[in-house]
Parts: sequence; structure tokens; C-alpha cells
Amino acid sequence: MQDERVPLRLVQDRPLQGAPFPPTKLHPDLYLAEFIGTALLILFGVSVVIFMFGQGSPGSRMIPDEGLRLFLTGGLFGSVGALIAISPVGRISGAHINPAVTLAFWLEGKLAWRDAGLYILAQFAGSAVGAVPLLAWGPMGQSVAFGATRPGVDVPAWAAMLGEAGVTFLLILAILTMAAHPNTRRFTPLVLPAVLSVLVWL
Repeated sequence: MQDERVPLRLVQDRPLQGAPFPPTKLHPDLYLAEFIGTALLILFGVSVVIFMFGQGSPGSRMIPDEGLRLFLTGGLFGSVGALIAISPVGRISGAHINPAVTLAFWLEGKLAWRDAGLYILAQFAGSAVGAVPLLAWGPMGQSVAFGATRPGVDVPAWAAMLGEAGVTFLLILAILTMAAHPNTRRFTPLVLPAVLSVLVWL
């Protein structure tokens, strides 16, 4: 009877398919890429928010209509994410740059739990580092809490939580739907600007 066992030297380490080898292997280059990508997303993406909505900002003067500014801000934020995803940094880690995305890929079996946990730690650290330079926006940034997402004045907490859950569901659905098919996988980053335009406007 033929031995069907695969020689160890032929087993590949495939962390982005949920198959690290050996199973306990860590992948520092992936975590560093997530750290850098998340830092860049926060720095440039949130700078767009401040530019568009900060008190006395050029964005509010150029585009007085708030709904249009929300739509464009979502698109620009998504464009920052898309550029990170197609950059060399994004190609290393898959550019999750969001704990919700990492959690979804872990639940799909596309990431081992050790890698998923360290991705999320790298994302938190990257977001903190990326937020520090936002202080340079000064009073304009301070007027919008440096881009922090907060519920509207008359919005109850439960409605804000439902809204966040709903838009996160739609974002993850769009990403996983595109990533699931070989013919559309390479276009996944391109859906981010369109999807975030609509979600931020909503």
C-alpha cells in the first residue's frame, strides 16, 4: 500500500489560507504590514474627515451640502483603504486593516486564531500610532474630536449600535462576496470606495 503522507519539506506555510505550518508558527511580517496599513488608514483617512468637517475647514466651504460631503468623505476614506490594499504593504498581509474584517476571515477559516489575534493587536497599535499625527490639525481637528465617530445629538445609544452593526455587516458582506470568487477577488479593494460612500452617507 502506498504511503500517502506528504513529506514535511513539501508542506507549505499558508497563513492567509488559514494553514500556517507548523501550526504554531507566527508571522511577524504580516503583523507589521497590518500595523503600517492601519496607521496609514487612520492618518490619511481620518485627515479626510477633518478636512471635510472640521470647523472652518476648506471642505465645508467648497462643498456646503452635508450629505454630499458625507458621500465624498466615505469614498475618499475607502480610496485610502483601497490604495493600502493594492500597495506592497497590503499585498503582504491581505490588508484587513480592521478588526471586524480579521474576525470575519478567522470565522471563514482563512486565518488561524494566533494570526487573527496578533493581526488585531497590530491593528490597535497601528491605529494609536496613526492617530498621534492628527493632533497637528489643531483646533480644526479638535472641533470634530479629531475625526472620532460619535452618534448624533438626538441619536440613542441603541440606535447607534444597530447602525454600526448594520453598516459593518454590509461592509463585510461586500468584501467577502468579492473575495470568495476567483474572478472578482482581485477587484475587492475597488468596492471599498463605492461601499463606504453609501455607508457613510447613510
